[in-house]
Amino acid sequence: MSTPPQETETHTLALSHEQQWVVHHTLVATADEYLDDDEPVPPWLLTVLEGLESDEQTVTDRQSRNLKALLEDRELPEADVPETRAVCATLEAILED
Repeated sequence: MSTPPQETETHTLALSHEQQWVVHHTLVATADEYLDDDEPVPPWLLTVLEGLESDEQTVTDRQSRNLKALLEDRELPEADVPETRAVCATLEAILED
């Protein structure tokens, strides 16, 4: 049985420095919330976070969907909203390919 393309095909996630910071901050805050609740951090979240920290900006379709949903669902500081919208637009473009 082969792995579905959404789990193996990767896409480059070209983010500005500011966009990377917003995504990184959101991922870390979300991971902290899981840990505070004594729940395991979802593997996709850790993979994306580790990728950002190592300058590997690639995501799978599933990671793109999960990250987009997370960014859309989080309440963010007003200053981060434009960058977050831009990241969500980039993720939407990836998913439409």
